Amino acid sequence: MLEDIKLTEKELNYMKVNRDNLGTESYIYKVDERTVYKIFRTQSPEVLENKFQKINALHQKNIDFMVNPLATLSCGDNFVGYQMILLENLEWYQFPLHTKSLEVLKRYLLQLEENNIIYGDIWAANLFFMNRKLLLGDSDNIQIDGYRMDILPSVLSDFYHNGKFRIDVHAFMHNLFVLEEVEKISCSSRSGIEDLKNKEPVFFREGGKKLVKDMSTIHTNPSIMKNRYLIDYLK
Repeated sequence: MLEDIKLTEKELNYMKVNRDNLGTESYIYKVDERTVYKIFRTQSPEVLENKFQKINALHQKNIDFMVNPLATLSCGDNFVGYQMILLENLEWYQFPLHTKSLEVLKRYLLQLEENNIIYGDIWAANLFFMNRKLLLGDSDNIQIDGYRMDILPSVLSDFYHNGKFRIDVHAFMHNLFVLEEVEKISCSSRSGIEDLKNKEPVFFREGGKKLVKDMSTIHTNPSIMKNRYLIDYLK
């Protein structure tokens, strides 16, 4: 289990009010020049328990390319968040696109599958570089050892039922990210995905162009994306 840092209610409220950033799920409070506290906005016992279990499961697996929690945070007897490294000025979009990084991301996703982890929220805001090494952030919003993702990207909601995905999440989400980064084609909705049949990618070989067309049919043929990565067809 991770070390637990105990906060008073006064300290917790101060950090929420004087936060350095506000995310969809959390307040971010800068502790020092190296670490921050990620304090969850939800007070749902079910969601917090799910996050607590996931964070500790990830800690046990010790995956070196994830932004791993350093300690849990609690107030009274309640889990409220975790401590992590400061990632300021290390975001993906602050660095020139290098296709090797997309290949590294694919390799990471395959390694996560070997560890029973689904990392579904693949987009630039969750990717970082530290000392030239690609890191995956948003570590609490993963699916691991049966503990579900808390917030699904909208493009995945049609494929999720009773804690299981009907598609190859990693291949699908990686392909969407590659399309956005390389071709500047953004697909954030079902209609956008279905419209891929009308797109003509210019940076991919014929097999990649066919894959893009096939992606447009994923709602009627969920298995079509299995182990098919667009990055493999880059010119």
